[in-house]
Amino acid sequence: MCSLSCSSSSSLQEHVELHLEYGSASVTGHSSEDLTMARKLQEEEEQKWREAATRREVEDFKQLQKQFGLDNSGGSRKQMERNMERAVSRGQMVPAEFHRKKAEMLESLASGVDDGGSTTSGLLGALYRYCQRNASDCAHVWLCSETDYYSSSEGDKGWGCGYRNFQMLLSSLHRMEQYKHLPVSVPSIPRVQAFIEESWDQGTDPQGASHFNHRLQGTRAWIGATEIYVVLNSLSVKP
Repeated sequence: MCSLSCSSSSSLQEHVELHLEYGSASVTGHSSEDLTMARKLQEEEEQKWREAATRREVEDFKQLQKQFGLDNSGGSRKQMERNMERAVSRGQMVPAEFHRKKAEMLESLASGVDDGGSTTSGLLGALYRYCQRNASDCAHVWLCSETDYYSSSEGDKGWGCGYRNFQMLLSSLHRMEQYKHLPVSVPSIPRVQAFIEESWDQGTDPQGASHFNHRLQGTRAWIGATEIYVVLNSLSVKP
């Protein structure tokens, strides 16, 4: 009907209907009013598409924030409280136990020391003895340094692996003479978050700090090797 290109089938249909309505279905020509209307329809369609794309981007970004614990939904304390409240409502925990565990959690948070509830010691020693007895068909077996194992708890399940890896690393460093200056106690996850923020405030890893908006405490944000380096730097441990 004309040489106009439309961005979608709906705008094309509206344009064709305009041709038919105003009797402008010629092979080569169309009125200026028709062109103006068609362009307006096309612009409106493109604007709708851009707005829809923007909404999708915002929603995708929110989903990513939620996935990686940056949606301000609370940190280990809130997660622990929610899980204990669910356990009480399901009859899996009596109210007295809920209040006792909550008091222990608050005490641990105040001290900044991990409560040790998810800690297992002696795994490397047991593995060493097992290999001595059962690895006769191996020429060499290499084991890492002795460390305590820190598993996830109800407060950090699903996001705390980076913090637990740091606790295991620190537990190993405690056994080495050159790291005797480190704090004797293994810090809790909120205290590790505070260490990282303090190191950021001193200018360490500004790009990483901006990724987390300079805030970890009270969040469920995932951390990795870069943040572990940052916290080691705050403890004056050099690679």
